[in-house]
Amino acid sequence: MRLLTYDFRGREECGVLIERGVLPLSKLLADRTRLSVLDAISPEVRAQIRDAIEDYRGDFLPLESLRLLPPIPKPRSLRDFYAFEDHVRSMRKRRGLEVPEEWYEFPAFYYSNHTSIYSPGEDIPFPGYTSMLDYEMELAIVITGKGRDLTKENARELIGGYMFMNDWSARDIQQKEMKIGLGPAKAKDFAKSFGPFVVTPDEFGSKGLEGRPDIEVEARVNGKTYSKGNTKEMHYTFAEMIAHASKAVTIETGDIMGSGTVGGGCIAEIGPEVAGWLRPGDTVELVGPKLGTLMNRVGQRRSLSE
Repeated sequence: MRLLTYDFRGREECGVLIERGVLPLSKLLADRTRLSVLDAISPEVRAQIRDAIEDYRGDFLPLESLRLLPPIPKPRSLRDFYAFEDHVRSMRKRRGLEVPEEWYEFPAFYYSNHTSIYSPGEDIPFPGYTSMLDYEMELAIVITGKGRDLTKENARELIGGYMFMNDWSARDIQQKEMKIGLGPAKAKDFAKSFGPFVVTPDEFGSKGLEGRPDIEVEARVNGKTYSKGNTKEMHYTFAEMIAHASKAVTIETGDIMGSGTVGGGCIAEIGPEVAGWLRPGDTVELVGPKLGTLMNRVGQRRSLSE
């Protein structure tokens, strides 16, 4: 099931995408109050949607006619992990470092800004404090349900769906922040884009249900392929990430967790000497089966006084 959020006369509406188009959940489940994607990814409501689709005989909306919003417009929190060994290894090699032994002990993450979220198709601001703007091709999950001190076995039940996440990055700022030792912060807090859909785990079979889906993904800049990878190459599953994050902490519906960059999934990794940093007007697309295409354009660079 592919779920999305779109603008309908100035308010957020949720729909499900099937072959014939987008079906508004307000029509499909007319006896319910207006639903969000967070409502729809719960196992109970997902079952109701599937049953109702089979009996529905009404109209559908063409996907291309809709102005899409982030599937989860207001995440409760945003954790970004570092789960792809190839990415970790190559990024640290560029700094003359080995992968630390501690990386293999648990899935590390940092908290990012869950309020700077951009829609599919929306322009991304080019911060005036950086001259090295980069994309990061990531997979993210949306949490459904609630849990604390979870095992990786019962953590799987909290995976409500998958979506693309572009973790826009100011690399010159990040280089300095990493030397300080607190991890990335200002380099990462200005923009995240999600979508265009949240895809329920069953769409990816058993690997999707366990938290390591097999999805061929690609990043393109101005129509040219820059990065290719597969999400099954994660060293840690999302179930392991959830379990680690839940130690002494309650995980709840609306929390977002990013995988970290797919191996080769950013300019910093493939080399700015090869591709060059992003510039105003560049279009970045993240593309994958069922996940759809997450497209954003880079806006004009703004001075710090603006």
